[in-house]
Amino acid sequence: MTVVTVLAQDATHTNQSHIPAGTQAAGYDTGSGGIAWSSSDYAAHDKPFPAIHIDQDAGASDYLSDILDVESGAATPAECARWVANARANYNSAVRRGQRRPGIYCSQSTVGSVQSALGSAGISNVPFWIAEWGIGEAQAQSNVADGSGGGYPTIGWQYQNGTYVDYDVFSVPWLTTVSGPAQLGWNWCDKCQGMFYGWNASQGVCPDGGAHGGSKSYDYSMTYGTAPSGYQGSWHWCGKCQGLFYGPQQSSSVCPAGGRHDGSGSYSYAVAHGTIPSGDQARWNWCRKCHGMFYGPNDSNSRCPAGSTHNGTGSYDYGMTHR
Repeated sequence: MTVVTVLAQDATHTNQSHIPAGTQAAGYDTGSGGIAWSSSDYAAHDKPFPAIHIDQDAGASDYLSDILDVESGAATPAECARWVANARANYNSAVRRGQRRPGIYCSQSTVGSVQSALGSAGISNVPFWIAEWGIGEAQAQSNVADGSGGGYPTIGWQYQNGTYVDYDVFSVPWLTTVSGPAQLGWNWCDKCQGMFYGWNASQGVCPDGGAHGGSKSYDYSMTYGTAPSGYQGSWHWCGKCQGLFYGPQQSSSVCPAGGRHDGSGSYSYAVAHGTIPSGDQARWNWCRKCHGMFYGPNDSNSRCPAGSTHNGTGSYDYGMTHR
């Protein structure tokens, strides 16, 4: 399967202002002499997704970061197993909500020694962000889109060193799957009023015609896995239309791409209802006709694949987390 990618730039605190607004960014949680980012740096670089957090300290001690920097003056291959084990524990417990699946940054020439150290400790499936300058943007995108690496998937590639920033490519699935556990990248469609996943190569199929339109949307995140108290689980992503629908009713659902929704490749998502968490957007509804999720206040302007507008009669009042 080809992985969707996004171009990115990484920089120190001193140089982070050179990363253009709206460009995926990566910064440092640790480091001295103008390296470590401030909270305002991270706040300024939260699009399209929150900036990647890098641990650059020589002791490999920040277990809340997304990436451990392994190079001269930073962590060593021998420190990787300890760091990954501790960072994974924090990720699984959602100590820092938004932490990505912890991975390693290193040069192409160091990959073998790092993976050997991890393997000796019985640790696999660790994401790798690899530095290999000069290979060009197209080759870097191809490397990440392929996502290969045996037990150590490639989720990032740094392909160029610049005066103020370095240039990278990252895997969107890795960027959008965060502790909580939650998945970023969900969008409201201003055409049909439905919820769809906006960061696949396809923007899906909209019942109003063409692809979904998410340009006016917040960036929503969906909780997945075991449903927390106060949440309803078993909501699924449809691999045909990219929309969100209620899985137990798949056999009677209606998909704008034709036939029934297909949730075979989906996580089991959970949506808050009843008492909506503070900051969530309320009044999302289940449509009794197509079994999809849509924004209730705009039902008169909605489009349902089962015909006419969505019908939220009998629906819970659902809340969606957004930023």
